[in-house]
Amino acid sequence: MAMSSLKYELGVEHRSWIEQLTGSTINKTTREFAGGSRELWYVDLDPPVAGTDRLSRFPRNLVLRIDSGVGPLSDTRFNLLREASVYRALEKTNVPVPAIFGMTKDNRALLMERISGSSRLATSTTEAIGGLRSLLISLEALHNLDPTSLDLPSFVKFDNMSDCVLEEINYWQTLAQRTTHQADPLVTLAFSWLSTNTPTTTRQPRLVQGDTGPGNFLMENGHVNALVDWELSHFGDPMEDIAWLDQRCTKSPGPFGDTALRDQLYEELSGSPLDLTAIAFYAVFVRLRCVIITDLTISSGGGSLGLNVYYPPHHRFRVELATALCEVMKVQPIWLKSSQVTFQNMDDPSETNTESEINRDLEATTQRHRLRGAEKLKLREEALALEHQQASKLLKVVLRNEDRRDCIKTLGGDFSQEELVELGTSRNPTDHLELIGLLHRMSQRAALLWTFPVSRTFAPIRISLRN
Repeated sequence: MAMSSLKYELGVEHRSWIEQLTGSTINKTTREFAGGSRELWYVDLDPPVAGTDRLSRFPRNLVLRIDSGVGPLSDTRFNLLREASVYRALEKTNVPVPAIFGMTKDNRALLMERISGSSRLATSTTEAIGGLRSLLISLEALHNLDPTSLDLPSFVKFDNMSDCVLEEINYWQTLAQRTTHQADPLVTLAFSWLSTNTPTTTRQPRLVQGDTGPGNFLMENGHVNALVDWELSHFGDPMEDIAWLDQRCTKSPGPFGDTALRDQLYEELSGSPLDLTAIAFYAVFVRLRCVIITDLTISSGGGSLGLNVYYPPHHRFRVELATALCEVMKVQPIWLKSSQVTFQNMDDPSETNTESEINRDLEATTQRHRLRGAEKLKLREEALALEHQQASKLLKVVLRNEDRRDCIKTLGGDFSQEELVELGTSRNPTDHLELIGLLHRMSQRAALLWTFPVSRTFAPIRISLRN
């Protein structure tokens, strides 16, 4: 596998700004693989000159988050300035967050305290249970904060949950319209369902993290030292954070993947039962947001980690969204196996061994050049492009024909994309029941082009709707 330029260097402008702000010279910078909409850098400073007034203010190890201005959320309300305001608002509360040391004048770079701990889940059961409890304690502290006590002037506030949720739905509909491709019947159907099934509750809106789960907290020795990545935070329903935790922990081993244990611990800490109906609603909404964010990233040419790395999760999120809609609509999903796809008129199916060859080449190159983090991910992007090219050559036309036959069998005709979108806005619930089953199967077939299908089968994604 040919290697492109894989080394990352922090720009001179950001280096100069950090050194001027801290009064120290930079010893080392490391681009970390974390998140995709914004760059994340670890910055190690040389010790400042003794006797300066900055000696005690700045630790040696810092974190720099950079918004390049071309990310999927850069020109939305979920910008870096908004995230910085959350860190500052929470700094004197019981919610553990890193300290903010400075922000560039253009609000595109944020220098923060580097908190010890790992974003990966603990492997020890005892440590993982402690970490889970610590995380839920932090969430409970967050959800108990009085919104009027938080200095968040840019956040939309409502007195009741229904208006709050509807505003959030409307805003994400606006974001969905920014994608470059034609209207999406699955997204349309999801918004249609959400708009007519908002939870009925007397809970008041509270600040929510909006993306709770592995990767967005730092854990050490069974304790969560900080909640991080607040770009999607807003005033909303605490049950949304529980739904995010469900989504992000679906395949997690041990206590974090144990829905019953998470529920039990949260209810013990909060003293109130979980609203399972609301969690089912947000199970759909959070997956819809994942679909839209990855779609926006792809439409804008890729995020801070490249382009092709976003296609596989985008299609996985689409399958998850369709599955969640099947669950709440009480439609039994049909899970396809690769053997159920018609491979007639294919060239040589033996060509599919390209995947294993690509992966062996990827691993060899990674070890030879000692790549890690974002550098390794960049190389994986090139491998994914090769895999997709091979899968498209073999299956693209075949899968389109399968979709057409399925549509005729299910709906009685070969519906165009626009007609499927129109059906998604129908007020007839029966239309939605027929459509979601079809879209669930179509989303699986589309995902095949990014998962190299012949040697793989689909398995139901566990979605914790708890109904």
